[in-house]
Amino acid sequence: MNGDELLRRLHAIAPALPAVMISANPIEVGPILAGVKFFPKPVSLETLVDYLDTILRGPD
Repeated sequence: MNGDELLRRLHAIAPALPAVMISANPIEVGPILAGVKFFPKPVSLETLVDYLDTILRGPD
């Protein structure tokens, strides 16, 4: 199972689950699911932490 398949299975169980996908090969990822944030590698730690902080805090 690859990351794309894992996300599809998780979203089938919990559609509102926030998710992040990181890949060096975006063409191989396929269509991104709604609500999934995609970051191409390399992604800076600051960018990733900022995004995770935003989704973990939830809507204002």
